[in-house]
Amino acid sequence: MEQGDVHPLHPAGPDGAGEEAPGLGLPPEVLTIVNELQADFERSGGAPLSLARLSKRTQLRMSTLRRFLSALEEAGIVKVELNEDGTGSVQLLLPPQG
Repeated sequence: MEQGDVHPLHPAGPDGAGEEAPGLGLPPEVLTIVNELQADFERSGGAPLSLARLSKRTQLRMSTLRRFLSALEEAGIVKVELNEDGTGSVQLLLPPQG
């Protein structure tokens, strides 16, 4: 990222402050994505979720969803698989329960 670029997990609003979830320092879209992935993980036993289905469930445009997923993948929270035809899937990576 270049200096002055806005990181998807810490976006700046028009005043440069950014809109974040109270107390967590994360954009609400990130929480929506992670919450939906967690719910799907519990339903499916950890099977990958299609990007199209996640986009529909979170009501985020695909471009927005992919931007946030890229940041979450960099952080080691999700694994994203992209296919040549433009489709793909995402899987939540959870630490082992001890």
